[in-house]
Amino acid sequence: MFYCFVCSCLLVWVLHLSLTALADNASFDQAISSIDEIQGRVPDDDDYFQICSDPNLSLSAQERASLFGRIVHMQKPKILREELLSIFEAKRNSLQDCKISYTNNVFFPSAEDRKHQYGDKISFVFAFSKNKLYLDRTGKRWPTDTERLIISYDGDALIFSRDPDSDSPNADINREISLRFLYEPYMPLYAAMLFNADRCDIPTEMFHFDLIDFLKANGRTHVFQQEKIVNGTNCIVVLDAGQRVFLDPERDFSVMRYELFLQEFVSDSLESRRLTGRFIRLRIDNHDLVDYGNGVWLPTKVERTEFDKGERRGQIITTVTNIQINKGIPDSFFSDTIPDDALVSDGVRGMVYRQSDSPSINGLLKGTAKSKRARTFQIVSTTAGIIVIIIALTRLYLKRRSVA
Repeated sequence: MFYCFVCSCLLVWVLHLSLTALADNASFDQAISSIDEIQGRVPDDDDYFQICSDPNLSLSAQERASLFGRIVHMQKPKILREELLSIFEAKRNSLQDCKISYTNNVFFPSAEDRKHQYGDKISFVFAFSKNKLYLDRTGKRWPTDTERLIISYDGDALIFSRDPDSDSPNADINREISLRFLYEPYMPLYAAMLFNADRCDIPTEMFHFDLIDFLKANGRTHVFQQEKIVNGTNCIVVLDAGQRVFLDPERDFSVMRYELFLQEFVSDSLESRRLTGRFIRLRIDNHDLVDYGNGVWLPTKVERTEFDKGERRGQIITTVTNIQINKGIPDSFFSDTIPDDALVSDGVRGMVYRQSDSPSINGLLKGTAKSKRARTFQIVSTTAGIIVIIIALTRLYLKRRSVA
Protein backbone atom coordinates (compact mmCIF):
# COMPACT_ATOMS: atom_id res chain seq x y z
CA MET A 1 0.00 0.00 0.00
CA PHE A 2 2.76 2.41 0.98
CA TYR A 3 4.64 1.52 -2.24
CA CYS A 4 1.57 2.38 -4.33
CA PHE A 5 1.19 5.69 -2.47
CA VAL A 6 4.83 6.66 -3.17
CA CYS A 7 4.47 5.73 -6.83
CA SER A 8 1.33 7.84 -7.08
CA CYS A 9 3.12 10.86 -5.54
CA LEU A 10 6.05 10.44 -7.93
CA LEU A 11 3.68 10.24 -10.87
CA VAL A 12 1.89 13.42 -9.81
CA TRP A 13 5.25 15.21 -9.35
CA VAL A 14 6.53 14.10 -12.78
CA LEU A 15 3.25 15.14 -14.38
CA HIS A 16 3.50 18.54 -12.69
CA LEU A 17 7.04 19.06 -13.98
CA SER A 18 6.02 18.03 -17.47
CA LEU A 19 3.08 20.44 -17.53
CA THR A 20 5.28 23.23 -16.14
CA ALA A 21 7.91 22.61 -18.81
CA LEU A 22 5.26 22.65 -21.51
CA ALA A 23 3.83 25.88 -20.15
CA ASP A 24 7.29 27.44 -20.02
CA ASN A 25 8.06 26.29 -23.54
CA ALA A 26 4.73 27.66 -24.70
CA SER A 27 5.55 31.05 -23.14
CA PHE A 28 8.95 31.11 -24.74
CA ASP A 29 7.55 30.10 -28.12
CA GLN A 30 4.96 32.87 -27.81
CA ALA A 31 7.70 35.38 -26.96
CA ILE A 32 9.68 34.32 -30.05
CA SER A 33 6.56 34.63 -32.21
CA SER A 34 5.94 38.15 -30.86
CA ILE A 35 9.45 39.14 -31.90
CA ASP A 36 9.12 37.61 -35.34
CA GLU A 37 5.76 39.32 -35.93
CA ILE A 38 7.30 42.81 -35.77
CA GLN A 39 7.26 44.23 -39.29
CA GLY A 40 8.96 47.21 -40.94
CA ARG A 41 11.73 47.59 -38.37
CA VAL A 42 14.22 45.66 -36.29
CA PRO A 43 13.01 44.76 -32.75
CA ASP A 44 14.63 46.76 -29.96
CA ASP A 45 14.93 46.75 -26.18
CA ASP A 46 11.50 48.35 -25.72
CA ASP A 47 9.97 45.36 -27.52
CA TYR A 48 11.98 42.99 -25.33
CA PHE A 49 10.79 44.47 -22.04
CA GLN A 50 7.21 44.74 -23.25
CA ILE A 51 7.16 41.04 -24.12
CA CYS A 52 8.96 39.91 -20.96
CA SER A 53 6.57 41.85 -18.72
CA ASP A 54 3.47 40.38 -20.37
CA PRO A 55 1.45 38.90 -17.44
CA ASN A 56 0.27 36.07 -19.71
CA LEU A 57 3.83 34.83 -20.21
CA SER A 58 6.12 33.12 -17.73
CA LEU A 59 9.76 33.32 -18.83
CA SER A 60 12.68 32.07 -16.79
CA ALA A 61 15.90 34.05 -16.47
CA GLN A 62 17.55 31.77 -19.01
CA GLU A 63 14.68 32.21 -21.47
CA ARG A 64 14.79 35.99 -21.08
CA ALA A 65 18.53 35.93 -21.78
CA SER A 66 17.95 33.78 -24.88
CA LEU A 67 15.25 36.14 -26.08
CA PHE A 68 17.48 39.19 -25.62
CA GLY A 69 20.33 37.40 -27.43
CA ARG A 70 18.00 36.70 -30.34
CA ILE A 71 17.14 40.40 -30.61
CA VAL A 72 20.82 41.40 -30.40
CA HIS A 73 21.74 39.08 -33.27
CA MET A 74 19.06 40.70 -35.43
CA GLN A 75 20.80 44.09 -35.24
CA LYS A 76 22.80 45.51 -38.14
CA PRO A 77 23.95 48.91 -36.82
CA LYS A 78 25.59 51.54 -39.01
CA ILE A 79 28.62 51.60 -36.71
CA LEU A 80 30.17 48.87 -34.56
CA ARG A 81 30.85 49.05 -30.84
CA GLU A 82 34.61 48.74 -31.46
CA GLU A 83 34.51 51.71 -33.84
CA LEU A 84 32.68 53.85 -31.30
CA LEU A 85 35.22 52.86 -28.67
CA SER A 86 38.09 54.05 -30.89
CA ILE A 87 36.31 57.35 -31.58
CA PHE A 88 35.76 58.13 -27.91
CA GLU A 89 39.26 57.08 -26.89
CA ALA A 90 40.61 59.54 -29.48
CA LYS A 91 38.31 62.27 -28.13
CA ARG A 92 39.45 61.73 -24.56
CA ASN A 93 43.12 61.59 -25.50
CA SER A 94 42.75 64.97 -27.23
CA LEU A 95 41.71 66.64 -23.94
CA GLN A 96 45.03 67.85 -22.54
CA ASP A 97 43.50 70.42 -20.22
CA CYS A 98 40.10 71.94 -19.57
CA LYS A 99 38.55 74.68 -17.47
CA ILE A 100 34.77 74.78 -17.28
CA SER A 101 32.45 77.13 -15.35
CA TYR A 102 28.83 76.20 -14.71
CA THR A 103 25.88 76.70 -12.37
CA ASN A 104 23.48 74.10 -10.98
CA ASN A 105 19.86 75.04 -10.33
CA VAL A 106 17.93 72.49 -8.27
CA PHE A 107 14.18 71.99 -8.66
CA PHE A 108 12.78 69.44 -6.22
CA PRO A 109 9.23 69.62 -4.86
CA SER A 110 10.06 69.20 -1.18
CA ALA A 111 12.91 69.61 1.28
CA GLU A 112 12.71 65.89 2.05
CA ASP A 113 13.56 65.06 -1.56
CA ARG A 114 16.49 67.46 -1.53
CA LYS A 115 18.32 66.30 1.59
CA HIS A 116 21.02 64.69 -0.53
CA GLN A 117 21.08 67.44 -3.13
CA TYR A 118 22.75 70.82 -3.43
CA GLY A 119 21.18 74.10 -2.51
CA ASP A 120 18.91 75.93 -4.93
CA LYS A 121 21.80 77.46 -6.88
CA ILE A 122 25.48 76.53 -6.75
CA SER A 123 28.25 77.74 -9.07
CA PHE A 124 31.34 75.71 -9.93
CA VAL A 125 34.64 75.96 -11.72
CA PHE A 126 36.26 72.65 -12.58
CA ALA A 127 39.68 72.29 -14.20
CA PHE A 128 42.28 69.66 -14.95
CA SER A 129 45.70 69.58 -16.57
CA LYS A 130 48.08 66.61 -16.66
CA ASN A 131 47.68 65.04 -13.20
CA LYS A 132 46.33 68.21 -11.56
CA LEU A 133 42.72 68.92 -10.55
CA TYR A 134 40.72 71.91 -9.34
CA LEU A 135 37.16 72.37 -8.05
CA ASP A 136 35.79 75.73 -6.91
CA ARG A 137 32.30 75.79 -5.37
CA THR A 138 30.47 79.02 -4.53
CA GLY A 139 27.14 78.84 -2.73
CA LYS A 140 25.89 76.98 0.32
CA ARG A 141 24.56 73.43 0.08
CA TRP A 142 22.87 73.84 3.49
CA PRO A 143 22.39 76.84 5.82
CA THR A 144 25.56 76.27 7.89
CA ASP A 145 27.75 75.33 4.94
CA THR A 146 30.86 77.25 3.89
CA GLU A 147 30.03 79.93 1.37
CA ARG A 148 33.00 79.07 -0.83
CA LEU A 149 35.27 76.03 -1.01
CA ILE A 150 38.24 75.44 -3.31
CA ILE A 151 39.74 71.96 -3.52
CA SER A 152 42.85 71.57 -5.62
CA TYR A 153 45.41 68.89 -6.27
CA ASP A 154 48.75 70.25 -7.47
CA GLY A 155 50.17 66.84 -8.34
CA ASP A 156 51.66 66.42 -4.88
CA ALA A 157 49.25 67.60 -2.21
CA LEU A 158 45.53 68.17 -1.78
CA ILE A 159 44.63 71.72 -0.73
CA PHE A 160 41.33 72.72 0.87
CA SER A 161 40.69 76.48 1.00
CA ARG A 162 37.54 77.64 2.79
CA ASP A 163 36.07 81.12 2.93
CA PRO A 164 33.26 81.15 5.52
CA ASP A 165 30.93 84.14 5.41
CA SER A 166 31.15 84.68 9.20
CA ASP A 167 34.75 83.74 9.97
CA SER A 168 38.28 84.23 8.65
CA PRO A 169 39.44 81.98 5.81
CA ASN A 170 41.29 78.77 6.58
CA ALA A 171 43.02 76.02 4.64
CA ASP A 172 44.36 72.47 4.97
CA ILE A 173 47.16 70.82 3.02
CA ASN A 174 47.53 67.05 3.08
CA ARG A 175 48.81 64.16 1.00
CA GLU A 176 46.77 61.38 2.59
CA ILE A 177 43.26 62.46 1.59
CA SER A 178 41.45 60.85 -1.35
CA LEU A 179 40.95 62.73 -4.59
CA ARG A 180 37.28 61.72 -4.44
CA PHE A 181 36.63 65.12 -2.88
CA LEU A 182 37.14 66.50 -6.39
CA TYR A 183 34.38 64.33 -7.86
CA GLU A 184 31.42 66.54 -8.80
CA PRO A 185 28.75 64.36 -10.47
CA TYR A 186 26.96 67.22 -12.24
CA MET A 187 30.09 68.48 -14.03
CA PRO A 188 29.15 68.73 -17.75
CA LEU A 189 32.07 66.55 -18.89
CA TYR A 190 30.35 63.69 -17.06
CA ALA A 191 27.10 64.43 -18.88
CA ALA A 192 29.08 64.23 -22.13
CA MET A 193 30.53 60.92 -20.80
CA LEU A 194 34.04 62.08 -21.75
CA PHE A 195 35.75 62.55 -18.39
CA ASN A 196 37.82 59.75 -16.91
CA ALA A 197 36.56 59.29 -13.34
CA ASP A 198 39.80 57.47 -12.47
CA ARG A 199 41.36 60.93 -12.21
CA CYS A 200 39.28 61.41 -9.06
CA ASP A 201 40.03 57.95 -7.62
CA ILE A 202 36.51 56.77 -8.44
CA PRO A 203 36.72 52.94 -8.65
CA THR A 204 35.29 51.25 -11.72
CA GLU A 205 32.77 49.31 -9.62
CA MET A 206 31.15 52.58 -8.56
CA PHE A 207 28.46 53.91 -10.86
CA HIS A 208 29.68 56.83 -12.94
CA PHE A 209 29.26 58.21 -16.45
CA ASP A 210 32.09 56.92 -18.59
CA LEU A 211 31.22 55.90 -22.14
CA ILE A 212 34.60 54.28 -22.74
CA ASP A 213 34.11 51.90 -19.81
CA PHE A 214 30.56 51.30 -21.04
CA LEU A 215 31.74 50.43 -24.56
CA LYS A 216 34.49 48.15 -23.26
CA ALA A 217 31.91 45.82 -21.73
CA ASN A 218 31.98 43.35 -24.63
CA GLY A 219 29.04 40.95 -24.55
CA ARG A 220 27.03 43.24 -22.29
CA THR A 221 26.92 46.50 -24.27
CA HIS A 222 25.36 46.54 -27.73
CA VAL A 223 24.77 49.02 -30.55
CA PHE A 224 21.22 48.75 -31.87
CA GLN A 225 20.12 49.36 -35.43
CA GLN A 226 16.92 51.31 -34.95
CA GLU A 227 17.55 55.07 -34.58
CA LYS A 228 15.49 57.07 -32.11
CA ILE A 229 14.66 60.77 -32.11
CA VAL A 230 15.98 62.73 -29.11
CA ASN A 231 15.14 66.43 -28.92
CA GLY A 232 14.62 66.52 -32.69
CA THR A 233 17.84 64.64 -33.50
CA ASN A 234 18.14 61.13 -34.98
CA CYS A 235 20.39 59.15 -32.65
CA ILE A 236 21.82 55.65 -32.57
CA VAL A 237 21.36 53.75 -29.32
CA VAL A 238 24.04 51.97 -27.28
CA LEU A 239 22.61 49.96 -24.40
CA ASP A 240 22.80 47.18 -21.89
CA ALA A 241 20.03 45.71 -19.72
CA GLY A 242 19.82 48.80 -17.51
CA GLN A 243 21.23 51.78 -19.44
CA ARG A 244 20.78 53.52 -22.77
CA VAL A 245 23.02 56.14 -24.40
CA PHE A 246 21.84 58.13 -27.42
CA LEU A 247 24.58 59.33 -29.80
CA ASP A 248 24.25 61.92 -32.56
CA PRO A 249 26.07 60.81 -35.76
CA GLU A 250 25.96 64.40 -37.09
CA ARG A 251 27.97 65.62 -34.08
CA ASP A 252 30.73 63.01 -34.12
CA PHE A 253 28.54 60.58 -32.15
CA SER A 254 28.35 62.92 -29.15
CA VAL A 255 26.05 62.03 -26.26
CA MET A 256 22.60 63.61 -26.52
CA ARG A 257 20.84 61.61 -23.82
CA TYR A 258 21.59 59.09 -21.08
CA GLU A 259 18.95 56.90 -19.41
CA LEU A 260 19.15 54.63 -16.37
CA PHE A 261 16.44 52.05 -15.69
CA LEU A 262 15.40 49.84 -12.79
CA GLN A 263 13.73 46.48 -13.41
CA GLU A 264 10.89 45.14 -11.26
CA PHE A 265 10.35 41.45 -10.51
CA VAL A 266 7.96 39.27 -8.55
CA SER A 267 8.90 36.05 -6.68
CA ASP A 268 11.73 35.48 -4.27
CA SER A 269 13.51 32.91 -6.40
CA LEU A 270 16.29 34.28 -8.58
CA GLU A 271 15.63 31.75 -11.33
CA SER A 272 11.83 31.72 -11.31
CA ARG A 273 11.16 35.38 -10.64
CA ARG A 274 9.05 37.06 -13.30
CA LEU A 275 9.89 40.41 -14.87
CA THR A 276 6.96 42.79 -14.50
CA GLY A 277 8.49 45.86 -16.12
CA ARG A 278 11.24 48.43 -16.11
CA PHE A 279 11.04 52.00 -14.90
CA ILE A 280 13.21 54.95 -15.75
CA ARG A 281 15.28 56.18 -12.79
CA LEU A 282 17.42 58.92 -14.35
CA ARG A 283 17.50 60.85 -17.61
CA ILE A 284 20.23 63.29 -18.66
CA ASP A 285 19.62 65.49 -21.71
CA ASN A 286 22.40 67.53 -23.31
CA HIS A 287 21.28 70.68 -25.16
CA ASP A 288 22.90 73.20 -27.51
CA LEU A 289 26.15 71.34 -28.08
CA VAL A 290 29.21 73.37 -29.15
CA ASP A 291 32.10 72.00 -31.22
CA TYR A 292 35.48 72.45 -29.49
CA GLY A 293 37.49 70.53 -32.08
CA ASN A 294 38.82 66.96 -32.29
CA GLY A 295 35.26 65.64 -32.27
CA VAL A 296 34.59 67.09 -28.80
CA TRP A 297 31.09 68.55 -28.53
CA LEU A 298 29.99 69.80 -25.12
CA PRO A 299 26.54 70.94 -23.97
CA THR A 300 25.61 74.49 -23.04
CA LYS A 301 22.75 73.20 -20.89
CA VAL A 302 22.20 69.87 -19.15
CA GLU A 303 18.86 68.68 -17.78
CA ARG A 304 19.14 65.91 -15.21
CA THR A 305 15.72 64.50 -14.30
CA GLU A 306 15.18 61.93 -11.55
CA PHE A 307 12.20 59.58 -11.38
CA ASP A 308 10.57 57.27 -8.85
CA LYS A 309 8.99 54.27 -10.63
CA GLY A 310 8.52 56.34 -13.74
CA GLU A 311 7.09 59.37 -11.94
CA ARG A 312 9.12 62.55 -12.14
CA ARG A 313 10.70 63.39 -8.78
CA GLY A 314 12.80 66.46 -9.49
CA GLN A 315 15.31 68.08 -11.78
CA ILE A 316 18.73 69.73 -11.78
CA ILE A 317 19.53 72.09 -14.63
CA THR A 318 23.19 72.86 -15.32
CA THR A 319 24.01 75.99 -17.29
CA VAL A 320 27.52 76.28 -18.72
CA THR A 321 28.95 79.80 -18.66
CA ASN A 322 32.47 79.22 -20.00
CA ILE A 323 34.62 76.40 -21.39
CA GLN A 324 38.30 76.53 -22.27
CA ILE A 325 39.84 73.41 -23.80
CA ASN A 326 43.55 72.90 -24.52
CA LYS A 327 44.34 76.57 -23.87
CA GLY A 328 47.05 75.75 -21.34
CA ILE A 329 46.65 76.15 -17.56
CA PRO A 330 49.69 77.23 -15.48
CA ASP A 331 50.72 74.98 -12.59
CA SER A 332 50.30 77.92 -10.20
CA PHE A 333 46.53 77.81 -10.86
CA PHE A 334 46.40 74.52 -8.94
CA SER A 335 48.84 75.46 -6.15
CA ASP A 336 48.17 79.13 -5.32
CA THR A 337 44.60 78.70 -4.07
CA ILE A 338 44.93 79.82 -0.43
CA PRO A 339 43.64 83.37 0.24
CA ASP A 340 45.70 85.94 2.14
CA ASP A 341 45.38 85.94 5.93
CA ALA A 342 44.06 82.35 5.92
CA LEU A 343 45.06 80.16 8.85
CA VAL A 344 46.81 77.19 7.24
CA SER A 345 47.18 73.72 8.74
CA ASP A 346 49.96 72.22 6.63
CA GLY A 347 50.05 68.48 7.20
CA VAL A 348 52.75 67.97 4.57
CA ARG A 349 55.30 70.24 6.25
CA GLY A 350 54.01 69.86 9.80
CA MET A 351 53.34 73.58 10.23
CA VAL A 352 50.51 75.90 11.21
CA TYR A 353 50.87 79.46 9.95
CA ARG A 354 49.06 82.52 8.71
CA GLN A 355 49.18 82.94 4.94
CA SER A 356 50.93 86.17 3.94
CA ASP A 357 50.69 88.15 0.75
CA SER A 358 53.60 86.16 -0.69
CA PRO A 359 53.09 85.22 -4.34
CA SER A 360 53.21 81.53 -3.50
CA ILE A 361 53.45 79.11 -0.61
CA ASN A 362 57.14 78.64 -1.41
CA GLY A 363 57.74 82.35 -0.90
CA LEU A 364 55.94 82.15 2.40
CA LEU A 365 58.06 79.21 3.52
CA LYS A 366 61.25 81.09 2.64
CA GLY A 367 60.10 83.98 4.78
CA THR A 368 59.19 81.60 7.57
CA ALA A 369 62.55 79.84 7.35
CA LYS A 370 64.40 83.15 7.37
CA SER A 371 62.61 84.33 10.48
CA LYS A 372 63.38 81.00 12.17
CA ARG A 373 67.13 81.37 11.42
CA ALA A 374 67.09 84.89 12.81
CA ARG A 375 65.39 83.68 15.97
CA THR A 376 67.90 80.83 16.30
CA PHE A 377 70.80 83.29 15.94
CA GLN A 378 69.29 85.49 18.64
CA ILE A 379 68.96 82.55 21.01
CA VAL A 380 72.54 81.39 20.38
CA SER A 381 73.92 84.90 20.84
CA THR A 382 72.02 85.44 24.07
CA THR A 383 73.11 82.07 25.45
CA ALA A 384 76.77 82.74 24.60
CA GLY A 385 76.60 86.11 26.34
CA ILE A 386 75.18 84.57 29.48
CA ILE A 387 77.92 81.92 29.49
CA VAL A 388 80.62 84.62 29.21
CA ILE A 389 79.13 86.53 32.12
CA ILE A 390 78.98 83.36 34.25
CA ILE A 391 82.64 82.56 33.49
CA ALA A 392 83.71 86.13 34.40
CA LEU A 393 81.80 86.07 37.69
CA THR A 394 83.26 82.67 38.54
CA ARG A 395 86.83 83.91 37.96
CA LEU A 396 86.18 87.02 40.07
CA TYR A 397 84.79 84.88 42.90
CA LEU A 398 87.77 82.49 42.84
CA LYS A 399 90.27 85.43 42.79
CA ARG A 400 88.66 87.10 45.82
CA ARG A 401 88.57 83.80 47.70
CA SER A 402 92.32 83.17 47.09
CA VAL A 403 93.18 86.68 48.35
CA ALA A 404 91.14 86.13 51.48
